[in-house]
Amino acid sequence: MIKWTSIDTINELEPGWTQLHCDTRDFHLLSQTVPVEKAFGAKLDKIKTHEEYLIDEDRVLPFLKEIKAFSGGNVEWRFLSFKGISTPAVGSWATKYIRFYRTDRGIVVAGTSCDVVYGLPWREFTKDRLDVESLNAHDI
Repeated sequence: MIKWTSIDTINELEPGWTQLHCDTRDFHLLSQTVPVEKAFGAKLDKIKTHEEYLIDEDRVLPFLKEIKAFSGGNVEWRFLSFKGISTPAVGSWATKYIRFYRTDRGIVVAGTSCDVVYGLPWREFTKDRLDVESLNAHDI
């Protein structure tokens, strides 16, 4: 059974995870132990060599909690996007899901759309780059 959990209730990541998926509409997190190489091996090979897409494990939760706080906090729903961060596959909603994949090179911060995997430059996810005109953070 898939269990999405609010990041507000998570103090540390489950040991043994290989994939983390954060739905940025409500900041719920899904932890999986599915081998990354099976799912995305060759696609991740292209981006895991880029330093701007790698994050230390101890930064994952603080990074997500910081984004949640400056993008509206505890709202039911938000459209999270950052100025200058978009992809041809999904446009400005490249950050609908922020995904973390444990690889032999480290933890890759990425997004996915259908069959496309793209690296996300997580250090650029700052409050001053938040696209507040598109945010639409609100309670439903």
